[in-house]
Amino acid sequence: MMSNDDLVNRFMEVLFSGKDLKRLKDVLDKNLLFEGPFARYTSAIEYINELESDPPFDWSFDIIHRFSVDHQTCIHYTFSKPGLTTEMIQIFEIGNSAIKRIQLFFDPEAFNAS
Repeated sequence: MMSNDDLVNRFMEVLFSGKDLKRLKDVLDKNLLFEGPFARYTSAIEYINELESDPPFDWSFDIIHRFSVDHQTCIHYTFSKPGLTTEMIQIFEIGNSAIKRIQLFFDPEAFNAS
């Protein structure tokens, strides 16, 4: 069984690789709730399908701060892709050895300017 930190690490590794995104099923609860400035998804399949329709390309991240409390892990990081660098925060809620909820926070104006 993976620890909460291992689940989040694996999620970030797969997401930012941009490859074989179906591997996210290994760490996401099938009823995942994803909420971010531009989108909301109510299942892992819906979230993964959207990522596969416009896969991450040349994305990277550098963690600034990370902490975990009980069933939640929060990471604050610098997100980069060609033409854009901005800070983001993700809060992961974990239960039954899977990520059940992801809340993503960032300034949407950073994307409008790129």
